[in-house]
Amino acid sequence: MAEQHQHAHPRALAARVVAGLTTGVVLLTTSGPVAVLADPPALRLAADNCRPATLPDPRMGDIVGHQTRATRLSTPQPAEPWLRQLGTRLLAGECDGAHGKFALIHYVRWVDASKGGPKAEIVMRWHADDASGAELAVQYPPGPVQVLHRYWHPGDLIQLGTGDPLAHTDYLWWEIDPAYAGTTQPDEVLERLADLGTWYSPQIGGRRAALAVLAATNGLTFYDRATDRAGRRGVGITATTAHGAVRYLLILQPTTGEVLAYEMTQRTASTRKTLVYILFLSHSRAERRYWEPAHPSDGAPPLRQYLHPSLKRRWIDQPVQPCITQPSMAAGAGGPAQVPFYPYGGRF
Repeated sequence: MAEQHQHAHPRALAARVVAGLTTGVVLLTTSGPVAVLADPPALRLAADNCRPATLPDPRMGDIVGHQTRATRLSTPQPAEPWLRQLGTRLLAGECDGAHGKFALIHYVRWVDASKGGPKAEIVMRWHADDASGAELAVQYPPGPVQVLHRYWHPGDLIQLGTGDPLAHTDYLWWEIDPAYAGTTQPDEVLERLADLGTWYSPQIGGRRAALAVLAATNGLTFYDRATDRAGRRGVGITATTAHGAVRYLLILQPTTGEVLAYEMTQRTASTRKTLVYILFLSHSRAERRYWEPAHPSDGAPPLRQYLHPSLKRRWIDQPVQPCITQPSMAAGAGGPAQVPFYPYGGRF
């Protein structure tokens, strides 16, 4: 995944995450290893979450790698009334006043590593409306590269579209249900909103649009208490599939509507197993990416080419093109109708 386009959008890079001390956890030195002796520590946010920092801290991998428990929820309630109420009294978020060309997102992603691959990844991501961007990531367990660097030229991320899908409720509905068929399931809505949160930094209008979409989605359940892995208290919105065996959860900040976390768990014989967890440390904006100078006249250091995650080139062999025919072979011209004609030998 290090050199490919990756699906996996800080509040700013700025949000330097530090380990929160809890009983049974000992930080040996400021720069030394972390010994986890009992329950994993919560993650704690720095005071200024909107000022860009520099790099993700590789030592955080030792902390986040031990976060595995599923979220405990309170008593379930109908979701629609609460979602509509929050949409009418939504407050501005801490970083709503941030400006810049790039959405700047800082998050941690955990995945079920039973089939191999990294267990967790700390990501700082830049994404602009011209489909360009960049990313810095630290993986746990550590790989051969301490900090992964990725960047995208304008147009490289065109599969995400241009503009902000969270700018208007109609745009967001199209993003979630392009055919407007009303067949999108509630778990798909939660999953898509979480995915958008890894690429975009929604302002208050975007969060209001997301709440309107959630309120109009049947099959969601509300919980008035849910705590994320950073120790932040929020509210939970869930959907389930497979008769409740698989649970999808969004944890929202109860006054600003910001998405704090997303979780997907599966029920086992004794507990719930976490399949995916995304902890959003911050959503902000930045005028430039990490290597770009504050002033264009200063000049930017050259990027090494291997940092650009280009896809491998492939030949596409298309043996049949029934809609392209030779006029001389068409019906009524002495030959069978719809005989394929391959102007490029069937190879692009």
